[in-house]
Amino acid sequence: MDERNIVSWVHGFTFKIYCCSIFSSWGDRMWWFAGGIFMKDLSGMSHNNLLLTGGFTLALSGFVVVFGSHVGRWVDKSPRLKAAGTALVTQNLLLVICVTMVGLTFYFWDDILPVWHGWLLISIQTAIVLTAAFSQVASVALQIILQKDWIIILCGGDLNKLAKVNSMLRTINLGTQVLAPIFVGVVQDQVSKLACVITIGVWNVISMVAEYYILLLLYNQNPRLSEIKKHQVHDPNCRTRYSDHMLCPQSSRPSLGWFQYFTNSYWYDWKTYLKHRVFMASIGLAMLYMTVLGFDAITTAFVSMQISSTLAGVSQGLAAIFGIIGSVSFPFLRQRIGLKLVGMVGLGSEIAAILACIVSIWLPGSLFMAVAIDPTWKPNVENGTNKSDDSLEEKASVMALLGGIVVSRFGLWLADITITQIMQEEIEENKRGVLNGVQDSLNMGMDMLKSILVMVYPYPAQFGYCIILSFVSICTGGKPNIANQEQKNEDGKVSTKNETEAENSHVTKVHIAQPLQDAS
Repeated sequence: MDERNIVSWVHGFTFKIYCCSIFSSWGDRMWWFAGGIFMKDLSGMSHNNLLLTGGFTLALSGFVVVFGSHVGRWVDKSPRLKAAGTALVTQNLLLVICVTMVGLTFYFWDDILPVWHGWLLISIQTAIVLTAAFSQVASVALQIILQKDWIIILCGGDLNKLAKVNSMLRTINLGTQVLAPIFVGVVQDQVSKLACVITIGVWNVISMVAEYYILLLLYNQNPRLSEIKKHQVHDPNCRTRYSDHMLCPQSSRPSLGWFQYFTNSYWYDWKTYLKHRVFMASIGLAMLYMTVLGFDAITTAFVSMQISSTLAGVSQGLAAIFGIIGSVSFPFLRQRIGLKLVGMVGLGSEIAAILACIVSIWLPGSLFMAVAIDPTWKPNVENGTNKSDDSLEEKASVMALLGGIVVSRFGLWLADITITQIMQEEIEENKRGVLNGVQDSLNMGMDMLKSILVMVYPYPAQFGYCIILSFVSICTGGKPNIANQEQKNEDGKVSTKNETEAENSHVTKVHIAQPLQDAS
């Protein structure tokens, strides 16, 4: 790439999208890693159970389940820049408020505990969780806007370019996952939890300003983003017009009350989703969310009871490296074997890797087996972290668990990008908001089941049950994708050979304008 091409690339849309992704992903990864540890540390005097952590992730998932489709509907009917700016500012400001409450709680911990017999702490915990949940809803809206709408418009229907952008965005996301958790772990271990909280809050303020500026540049330089979306004729019985892609649910009343409107639109959106051709692939993606076999808040809190925060951060970074390998290989594999088969390779690789997590339940050092052998056994825990000088053999269980999760990221992210591109190609422009909103609701619904599972089995010694059920869910998720692949081949619509030839020749199902001229 010569100097002229470099300058052209910097001024093109891909460079700006990547910069925006770096700002956003770094903040998200810092908070996601630290959030689970914070919730564990805020759980009370003993800091040795995952009940608050489970409630935290349950609330984040539950809010997306309830509001996901309505957020998507709002995205469909709102001007693109207004929607992006509103979601961005709301997400970051709420997160700043959340970490501020966490920091104040840590600072005044000894003063807060005895107030109202502990009810003040419970009130603060509730406020933190609710604020984080609303921030999560805004984050979902922003992801739909940028990753499910803007980049499709900017790529102009070029599926090869779309695959490369998807791959790079995922690589950036995973690259920050390599560095951000290590950074957070070092700050928390070597400085203090309060310093970690301040760092996250300051970063989100800086990120909000920088991201909005970049989005404004993108919007002003690409006129297609300012085009008004086409609207269909709506049922006059509706009090408020629905988004552009469907008629309102019928009502005998001259006007729908707000609650009836909310529920009618919610079920109508789900009905539309269930009938869409992307359903089989997307349900497989959703099943991958009902698992503790990933570096989410719950698993991070669990392993931090046995290893240091720094080592937990390093493990998450290694997992991201495997994920990066999967995401980088996606465009190459897609051109060689076709989009659908890439997804099958990804799912198969993930299932093979997490077999190590199942084995970890019965290895030396397993908390699950320790209690099974001796019901009176108690972990040597101080402030939520195992302080015993265990040998490497006694750490075999947690190391096998981490190893299986780390290696499985290759297959997981390969499958994730595949299903994401399938939805980008198959979903019509005027349905992107609602259908992706429902998809996020379904994903978080499965994630919520995981959180409920952890609340039912909140103690570290019971984590083995969560591992087994997570393995079953992931294996089940592969079945709809196999069925989808077989159905496509039987119908003769997407045979592997024809699919690959069509993709390589830029034949597209995304009915939008021609590609932008960008030197990427």
